[in-house]
Amino acid sequence: MSRSQSLTPSKKLLVLVMADPLAQILYMRLFNQLGKQENIAMEFQVAKTFEEAVECLCDYGDSFNLILMDMEMRRCNCSKVFFF
Repeated sequence: MSRSQSLTPSKKLLVLVMADPLAQILYMRLFNQLGKQENIAMEFQVAKTFEEAVECLCDYGDSFNLILMDMEMRRCNCSKVFFF
């Protein structure tokens, strides 16, 4: 494989990140590094609130390959959350 081929990602993953700012940075750095090792391009959508995360899911639907979020969602009553 030539050098130019090795720099072209063979796959692209869309990742939704909903976490506090420090965790967002850590997730994105970790997955970018992993993507470089595995020749996978990573594209991130960052949601600061639960409402933004739901909006992203509505906009992109099943396009996300991975969703990373805090275990405790701020400003969200999980008993009222429904999954679609």
